[in-house]
Amino acid sequence: MAKLLRTRLDGDELSARCKGLHEEKKDLGDKVEGIVAEKDEHAKVVSDLEARLKESKSRLEEFELRVVKEREANKELEEELIMYKKQAVEQLEKGFQKATK
Repeated sequence: MAKLLRTRLDGDELSARCKGLHEEKKDLGDKVEGIVAEKDEHAKVVSDLEARLKESKSRLEEFELRVVKEREANKELEEELIMYKKQAVEQLEKGFQKATK
């Protein structure tokens, strides 16, 4: 009889442990699902950030090209201005030379 009670207690204990393991398995499954959902969310965020970075790099390249073109245009304007100043100085010198003769 004691052996029967012991077996029954062992069976009840095994049943309780099995139930506990099923609950742990369910909890772990829920955690895994949560982790997978977070991973998917992070993948979306990374994808969005990569797209933004690509767009930003493209705009930066366009801006750098505009800056180069504007610098070239400014340099040409400065050279033209220097030329006009030289011509103006030459005309003033000629006028001054005529006036002093």
